[in-house]
Amino acid sequence: MTNTTETNELRVTSTQKEYRVEGFSLRFSAFLDAIDLPPSGRYTYGASLCSVSVNTFKSWCEDDVVPKTLSGMENTLEILLDYRGKAAFPVKRIMAWVLFGDMVENPLPAIRLLQADDVKS
Repeated sequence: MTNTTETNELRVTSTQKEYRVEGFSLRFSAFLDAIDLPPSGRYTYGASLCSVSVNTFKSWCEDDVVPKTLSGMENTLEILLDYRGKAAFPVKRIMAWVLFGDMVENPLPAIRLLQADDVKS
């Protein structure tokens, strides 16, 4: 059984096994680009960092499937930010944007600014 919930700007589809949020994969991949997770081998490397299967990480990147719980998503984003030395960046801002898109402010420019500051240091 599939349930679909739609608002003017958000579409969520759920089955017994997974939730999909339209546009999630596009935003999650943009986040991975912003933290410079290498595109080559991204699924394997990301999966090993986050302790999930390659198929799970790939579904986050390609199929709009979101992590099963909000705490799981928060933990995943924290791990990925820590990988780039950005653990102090407000993970909830990223989580809100990855889930809700343009309904909230895009935090990625701030992440890129932090990285530029690292280069200058």
